[in-house]
Amino acid sequence: MRSIVRLRNLGIALFVCSMALALSACEQNTASFAAQRKAHALDQTAAGDQTAALIKRLSSAKELDESDAFDPDLTAVRREDFTVQAAKADRVIKELQHGFAVEPAEIEDALDIPPRHLTPEKRVQLIRKLQSAKALDEQREQEILIYWSDDEPMERTEFDLQAKRAAAVAKDLQLGESVHWSDIKQALYVPPDPL
Repeated sequence: MRSIVRLRNLGIALFVCSMALALSACEQNTASFAAQRKAHALDQTAAGDQTAALIKRLSSAKELDESDAFDPDLTAVRREDFTVQAAKADRVIKELQHGFAVEPAEIEDALDIPPRHLTPEKRVQLIRKLQSAKALDEQREQEILIYWSDDEPMERTEFDLQAKRAAAVAKDLQLGESVHWSDIKQALYVPPDPL
């Protein structure tokens, strides 16, 4: 009989210990969960602050673009550039406000403010950059022919297209033509080296 009582007491003791361990684990899980929630809330607040600061920067860029879009002292092409940039900033602002993820390149593009005028010095500088971009495009196109065992026309075509674009925009700038800022930026782009 004593052995039955001892077994019963031992069973009760084991049950109490296991319950204590379970409660302890629950408390630890609850504390861990609360800490995770607090960290997540802090991360959300920090992300919200960063988004708010970014929206403020975009709003400032948009205001400048809109102001310059209506400046009668600027050429029609420049005013169009500012109108396009204001629309880009407006779009990114709306996407951020509605919680959409926006690519960093798209944000940087929306923050870009075109120059009001292309001075002769700025034209010369841009022409040099365009010529350098064209040379790099052509070099990479030739490297594909030399180093790749298979002919990759798609990659070669991309570099060829960019080289032609850079040459055309450089020519327009040399002739004193008005060129859209987006066309200049696009012509300056050199695709990544595929090798």
